[in-house]
Amino acid sequence: MTSQKPARAAIVGCGDISSIHVDALQRLEIPVVGVCDTVPERAEQVARTLEVPAFTDHTELLARTGPDVVHVCTPHAEHLPVALDVLDGGAHLLVEKPLAATLAQAEELLAAAEAAGDRGVRTGVVLQNRYNPPNQRLHELVRTGALGEVIAAKADVNWHRTPDYYRARPWRGTWAGAGGGVMMNQAIHTLDLLLWLLGPAEEVRGHAGTYALAEVIEVEDTAEFVISHAGGARSTLFATNAYPLNA
Repeated sequence: MTSQKPARAAIVGCGDISSIHVDALQRLEIPVVGVCDTVPERAEQVARTLEVPAFTDHTELLARTGPDVVHVCTPHAEHLPVALDVLDGGAHLLVEKPLAATLAQAEELLAAAEAAGDRGVRTGVVLQNRYNPPNQRLHELVRTGALGEVIAAKADVNWHRTPDYYRARPWRGTWAGAGGGVMMNQAIHTLDLLLWLLGPAEEVRGHAGTYALAEVIEVEDTAEFVISHAGGARSTLFATNAYPLNA
């Protein structure tokens, strides 16, 4: 009887969210073979923690370390080129949310992921709230019909983000870098839960605008939507990162 060796991981993008990935990989005892960031100091800092090589070019990382799985933690607009190279090289892919910064980028990545899937290469997106025990339980109750027919749901996402949050990482507040504001960075998890629980959207009506943070960002800080789901349920979602505090 042989034991399966753990997958060898690499991390591309050593910004704030990468620390969560580092912690998870260490707790799972998954070896990390290298890290990459276009800012050398960031890559070197994470590399010192893990005692692995640091790179500033993800193609060099892939060529020299040959990871089995790559965690893509870059700014949103950089997901696509890195992900395509990862899939082309045959490594499994775990990309941070959102999948991409634009619909066109997301569709291109999905097509590449489906083609890679035919070769046994897996792609995942970090939407971890599905795995929270209360959400798992709620999904089971909805799936089995224990709650009866669910016809409506309401979700509020109230976050507080200061101007300094955006000044620290200017790409977060731009359409080109982030692809959106509160919906792409904060409320995406709640939106994912609504779709997971009630089914895919058939019609969406809503509004998004920038109210409290217009001096520092060009993307939306507040949005509200009405979603008609396949199967007949409807949901409303209100999201803002201009709330007085995180709630």
